Amino acid sequence: MPPTIPTHSTDSFRQRYLQPDSELNALFRDTLRDFFCLRLEVIRHDTKLPILPSREDAHTLILTTSGHFGMKIGFQSCRVTPDNLLIVSAGTVFSSEYMSSDLTGYSCHFRLDHLAAAFGSPALLRTDFGFLEVSGPPLLPLTTATARTLRPLFHRLQEQFHDPRAAPPLVAAYLYALLLEVHQLYGERPVTRQRQLTQRFQRLAHERIHEHPNVGDLARALDVTPNHLNKAVRTATGRSASVVLAEIRLIEIKYHLYQTERSVSEIAYELGFTDPSYFTRFFKRHEGMTPSEFRTGIEKYQYPAE
Repeated sequence: MPPTIPTHSTDSFRQRYLQPDSELNALFRDTLRDFFCLRLEVIRHDTKLPILPSREDAHTLILTTSGHFGMKIGFQSCRVTPDNLLIVSAGTVFSSEYMSSDLTGYSCHFRLDHLAAAFGSPALLRTDFGFLEVSGPPLLPLTTATARTLRPLFHRLQEQFHDPRAAPPLVAAYLYALLLEVHQLYGERPVTRQRQLTQRFQRLAHERIHEHPNVGDLARALDVTPNHLNKAVRTATGRSASVVLAEIRLIEIKYHLYQTERSVSEIAYELGFTDPSYFTRFFKRHEGMTPSEFRTGIEKYQYPAE
């Protein structure tokens, strides 16, 4: 099976992108598995950039207080500036290329089972916190007042993570309070059938991308008609199902161009293209350059510190 964009656990992501001599490694412990809350200035100092296209099996909320950084969430490029809240949902494809030298703030990383253990069923939590769904807008600009409301909660979670005596129920309580505040700020949308079907479509497309499926193939697998699927995806995302599928395919292509030394033809075959020339035309139509030109650009690009 050819490689795909990796889905990291907290431990595997830390091993891949945290400097091996980082003092932060000593803070990760079994009692708070799959949770951390760290200051962005510490993360910037100890993280190996760039972070290549990846997924995580947990959610991350990032609050900036000064400076800026760049992150791509799926196909959306985000320049995260002070008093921005970035929501990186579990399963979302993301990458990051730079963090400014004056970056400060907090990054809170968690799994919902922390909440489930203390407050109820995962199904209830998914309903309450729809902003954690993959299809939600990732960047939430905050007013000065709302940023002031969230900072103490991030700060307390950061203190709990650094406290070896911290108890998971207390962490869960602060995290639950933070999610309730974001829930109120975000302005929850109802969990519609269209959004649910769109999420299933996106997950299945990622799983089967090496089979080079079309919208009709995925619709049949989801037991709906292509027309019904397209209407649901357009309602949920504002884009057609074919456009969303093309974006997912391009994310996988870029990952292979980033992460492997395989030839363009080998990547084309691995991703289900039977004609490498069509693969090149497909990529150029969407990106304005050939896969080879894109790869050359990666090799020449110097990731900025600012």
